Amino acid sequence: MRRGIGNDQGYRCRLTGSGRADGRPVGVANADEIQVNGSYPTLSACQADGPYVELAHNDQLWTHWDCRQRGDGLYYLYLTN
Repeated sequence: MRRGIGNDQGYRCRLTGSGRADGRPVGVANADEIQVNGSYPTLSACQADGPYVELAHNDQLWTHWDCRQRGDGLYYLYLTN
């Protein structure tokens, strides 16, 4: 059984693959990857949630996940297809 992350707010995603030059998103369908809203203090916490992430729309399109540490020292979960 798959489950969501965080509270019952749903998912907000940031386009990281494709998008407009002015920073406005053009839609998740055109993205190479999406970042799941939120962050994790440790790699193991991010990896624990990775396999269970579900999106409200087109969940089946995002078949891989990855945890990445950014400059702030926190880990972020990305989905790719």
